Amino acid sequence: MKKLFSLLLMVLISISLFSGVAPSSKRLGKVVVSLEEDSLSLLAYKAFSSPLSEQWLTEHTIATEAFIVSYLPFLSEILPMEDIIISEEKENRLSLYSRKSGYLISLIYENGLISAMSFKPI
Repeated sequence: MKKLFSLLLMVLISISLFSGVAPSSKRLGKVVVSLEEDSLSLLAYKAFSSPLSEQWLTEHTIATEAFIVSYLPFLSEILPMEDIIISEEKENRLSLYSRKSGYLISLIYENGLISAMSFKPI
């Protein structure tokens, strides 16, 4: 099922690139094709394609004790991610998916830092 979803998403992206229509995914909505400077999409890509460290937490998150306790076990399991697909941002929110990890991750940003997240395997 994951392979089928990935294949369909890649076909949609390919078709959309040539037709001028932004690709979309049933799970992610509109998908980002290019990362723009100073965008949340670029921040999310840089964060989730990097290994977890203390510096990662301070650079990419509002590293409160509650955040660290809640998300550190999950982040240490999945980071760094590969083959990341990112949704367009809406009101400081976006989602990303990695075919390799198999997780759909929803992020809420505050002042350019991740303030909350949810994740589920798909």
